[in-house]
Amino acid sequence: DQRAAEGKIHSEHRLWLTSDPSPKFPVTILQNGVKVTNEPPRGMRANMSRTFADLTEAEYDGSETWKKLLFSLVFYNALILER
Repeated sequence: DQRAAEGKIHSEHRLWLTSDPSPKFPVTILQNGVKVTNEPPRGMRANMSRTFADLTEAEYDGSETWKKLLFSLVFYNALILER
């Protein structure tokens, strides 16, 4: 607070916060901030398709073991987001 009062905070400073909805989170921060949301697609297939679409060819290329590991990770992530 003292630095802000003295004008010592850089003019391009940005603070990113992430939070689940909570009654303990200060409402004033939400009211004064810019809100950005990112909702995962609904459904396992849509979620996995979006993840694979975000991968470059170089990230996907590799051995069969790598592709199986990557698929398992993408599947697990989609499953957790769907719960």
